[in-house]
Amino acid sequence: MDGALDWRQPLANRWIRYWPWPYGLSGAGNDLEVSAADSALGRAAWHRAIQEDTRLLYVGVTRARDYLVFAPPAKGALNWLKVLDETDGPSRLTFPPEGDNLIHVGDETFVADVRPLTAGDDVAARAVKQTYVRPAAVEVPPAIPLHLRPSAARGEAGWRIVETLDLGPRLRLDGVSDMASLGEAVHAILAYDDPNRAPAVREADAQTILDRWGVAGFSARDAIAASDRLHVAMNGRWPQSQRTPEVPVSATLGGQLVNGRIDLLIETAAGFAIIDHKSFPGSPDQWVDRAIHYAPQLALYAEAVQAATGRPCDELFIHMPIVGALLRVAAAAGDPPVSAEVLPS
Repeated sequence: MDGALDWRQPLANRWIRYWPWPYGLSGAGNDLEVSAADSALGRAAWHRAIQEDTRLLYVGVTRARDYLVFAPPAKGALNWLKVLDETDGPSRLTFPPEGDNLIHVGDETFVADVRPLTAGDDVAARAVKQTYVRPAAVEVPPAIPLHLRPSAARGEAGWRIVETLDLGPRLRLDGVSDMASLGEAVHAILAYDDPNRAPAVREADAQTILDRWGVAGFSARDAIAASDRLHVAMNGRWPQSQRTPEVPVSATLGGQLVNGRIDLLIETAAGFAIIDHKSFPGSPDQWVDRAIHYAPQLALYAEAVQAATGRPCDELFIHMPIVGALLRVAAAAGDPPVSAEVLPS
């Protein structure tokens, strides 16, 4: 450091020097060491080190409130106290000789409690003074999370398939590797498509959505076919109904907040039905397990709809547009499974 510290430019005039020592652990007392220590820089560095050790000693000594304990070695001097001494002057602090109890600090003398400490092989029990008693810990049940995501709901054991509708043949997937993007694209197409529009417009919009999601290998025409056969099934089952895609849901159930989005909400005179799209391409022997896996999610949606409207929401469907299946899930105590076939009109 050159010059005084300027707080506005704390790094100004600062430097770091590296002085390699060529002798390693040997060579103590050689000419180079003596010359370095006796140089102006060496003496200044030694002076700064003495000042720093003195400051540390002052901090350690002045922090004692009731007692200050010095533990000198059994043999030899307490070297870290030598920072108080002048180079050639007498010691500023001396400990009592054996059999004495007086500590000399400069011109002052203090009475000390001198105790020799020795270690033995015997185990001595130490009396513990009880200062307080900690109350026994009360077991608190784990807190449930504030937010409950319907997609994280589990409990497949209480559900089964009570109805299966065959919507048509399996749609072709030609080398689609990103099933997540395919699912997002198909969801968007089913939510946006309107069978009352011109076929060319519907197909162009579907292709735009597929391109936006980077989906190749699934044709826009097949996406429109999936939409058509779903609407045929809904027209046959709920001819007088209001159908709303992408319905946001927010409700408080059992002290938890449920937030989600229903793919397709169908309102009838009797209540509500929910259809959830899953672009699952697996074989028929896997459909049941996959549909039941999502049943608890739909049940939460249904409970939220009923809490918000006061009307029942009893019909829950998993729609698999790729394989052409519509599966109704219900609690295990529901009606026996039935099958039906829905053919395009």
